Amino acid sequence: MPHHTTSRVFAARLAGTPVFDPIGDRVGTVYDLVVLFRLKGDPLAVGMVVEVAGRRRVFLPLTRVTSIDNGQVITTGLVNIRRFSQRPAETLVLGELLDRKITLKNTGEQAMVIDAAIERARGREWRLTTLYVRLLRNG
Repeated sequence: MPHHTTSRVFAARLAGTPVFDPIGDRVGTVYDLVVLFRLKGDPLAVGMVVEVAGRRRVFLPLTRVTSIDNGQVITTGLVNIRRFSQRPAETLVLGELLDRKITLKNTGEQAMVIDAAIERARGREWRLTTLYVRLLRNG
């Protein structure tokens, strides 16, 4: 069977997804996605926060993810067991973007972010390409 990887992944759906190593052992579950906002271009999706045994959260670089498909994430194997600590430049998609109120540039309307999609660009690079929003009606 060919190795298939979805090119667009929804952040909200990714939460709680099991993460497996190449031999099929479960290493944890996806807790959040880490993105870097840049001055130009789409934000770069750099990794996942994965909850491993004992509720410890670790960082899994997206370069180590070989497939995100059929409700599972497959990694190249090595998972850094050092506890995740967010850097100033990093944004957590589920923790900081979802449910955030924003103002639409074109119309000035208020909206709430309900999901975000990351897409595979070239090679193993992933980008945050789409925010899904719900307009907030006044009153």
